[in-house]
Amino acid sequence: MLRDTEKLSDASAVFDPLGNSDLTTDLEIIRDVKTLAKRLPDFDGFVVCIGNQNGFARVKIGEFLAEHGLLPVSVFSPWAILDPTSQIGRGSVVMPGVIVQKFCSVGGYAILNTGACIDHECTLGRGVHVMGQAAVAGRVTVGAFATLGTNSTILPDVAVGAGAYVGAGSVVLRDIGEDAVVVGNPARTLRHASPQFDGALLTALATEVARLA
Repeated sequence: MLRDTEKLSDASAVFDPLGNSDLTTDLEIIRDVKTLAKRLPDFDGFVVCIGNQNGFARVKIGEFLAEHGLLPVSVFSPWAILDPTSQIGRGSVVMPGVIVQKFCSVGGYAILNTGACIDHECTLGRGVHVMGQAAVAGRVTVGAFATLGTNSTILPDVAVGAGAYVGAGSVVLRDIGEDAVVVGNPARTLRHASPQFDGALLTALATEVARLA
């Protein structure tokens, strides 16, 4: 959670409800929804720090916090290269070594991980995760909540459906349907799996916020 939405260095708290992360930080660590609900008015912005294939969860959590007046903050490494003709949505995280070429559009709450390359005229939906060293060639479309695994390659003009998961090292030669899990070179479909999100914690937070209103 942030008080000054312009500087990540001004982060003032971390919400860690599971309590199983080994955080070494001077920041306040909030462990329960009751405390978070009370503290929400003290914050201006937030970053949803959930990786892996959890784009749907990032978006749902981000939408809830935005509805309660907090601003989704984007985090850009100074060692990323972002062409000025491209746009990246709010709440996204862009790690060191990322390259985003001309005329790309990336939706909010996306993660572009270390060394990922997004070539010209690509369109990536909300909540997409492009893992480390993945290469996305020109004019590729990636649907919301899709995950492109580490060192995967998506060839030009391919469409990756919403919620799809491309396994590490896979080479995608042709379009992938929604929620498809694909692996291999060339990539083949193993199964289909819809994005999952356990909303119990968010429901509890909403209930507590409403009670305090």
